[in-house]
Amino acid sequence: MILNAMWYCGDCGEQKTSEAIKKLNQYFYAAVVEAGDDCMQLDGLLEKAVKMFHPSHYIATLLRIRLNSAFMKLGYRNPDKAEIELLMRRKEFLDEVHQVIENVEPGLTQRRGLSLFERAICHLQLGRELYDNKKFPQADFVKLLETVIRDLDDCLECLEHYSVGSYLDDVNFKAGAARDDAEQWLSQIVDDN
Repeated sequence: MILNAMWYCGDCGEQKTSEAIKKLNQYFYAAVVEAGDDCMQLDGLLEKAVKMFHPSHYIATLLRIRLNSAFMKLGYRNPDKAEIELLMRRKEFLDEVHQVIENVEPGLTQRRGLSLFERAICHLQLGRELYDNKKFPQADFVKLLETVIRDLDDCLECLEHYSVGSYLDDVNFKAGAARDDAEQWLSQIVDDN
């Protein structure tokens, strides 16, 4: 039976039983749940998980999603404390999660739309912070704005196929407003030059 097949590591060739793999998955999942919003614990688990699993494995992806949320909450609690560093970590997690979604669920899907939204908003916030602090060249900020506008257009196209009256209405509104802001910043930079 295929469910009881042996598992082989693609790197070292080590063999594990399906029961051992199941227990490993259960251990990590329980540890993720237990960690809650503790950034240090989640970060440590991610470091271990990427050594045990493929970087795109659902446990590593779940940890990145949880870390993004934990860092976002941390930013809300301490709005002035290390905002750029928090945004850079969130960007890293969101980029990795989005790559998994692009591979697993491409097209006009709700999950892809939400991923595009979260990623674009984070990129926009980080880009704006760096640009305002003179740590991001204008040409790079222009490229970022163009990419964010495209991503938010894709996001809106993905989400237009889903029910009205849900929490997606709020996401649609915020995505549209963020796209308008990015377009306004872009035209202001172009007009100034």
